[in-house]
Amino acid sequence: MKVRFISSNYVMEGFPSTEIEDQVVNYAIEKAQNLHIHKTLGTSLYGDIIEKVSNSAITAATDVTLMENYIQPCLRDYSIYELITLNSFKLSNAGLMKSTNENFTSVDLSELKHLKSEIRDSAEFFEERLKYYLCNNSASFPAYNYGTQDIKQSGRGDSYFFGIS
Repeated sequence: MKVRFISSNYVMEGFPSTEIEDQVVNYAIEKAQNLHIHKTLGTSLYGDIIEKVSNSAITAATDVTLMENYIQPCLRDYSIYELITLNSFKLSNAGLMKSTNENFTSVDLSELKHLKSEIRDSAEFFEERLKYYLCNNSASFPAYNYGTQDIKQSGRGDSYFFGIS
């Protein structure tokens, strides 16, 4: 089982929607966690938190605060950001298909970009809060400063980020 820092229910509480399959939401969580949270925390702290979550060992007050007040809100918004594209299109034997529903009208590209931009802005706000908290509480999270440069230095300018932002 993959370790996720939030549940699909937590994500859906922050996003008005009709039914979205848990499988799709969980994939968005995993993608957001690996792309955004891992980069922000760095490899050492991310590994420590994965281990604590998998062992149900998030019990210290500093760990609970970090998880509930900083990591989870950031991860929720990045998961919604990833989910918008994942849920808008489906890959089938016939190729990439746009999802449709009789009761809803599809958004156009400019509306999609606007919505994704607003959600990304919110996620980035929470990400900055997370970084600020970690920097101001570095004594409580020594793994944050240890051997994390491999992940934290990569960013949006890298060639693997492309497409609709």
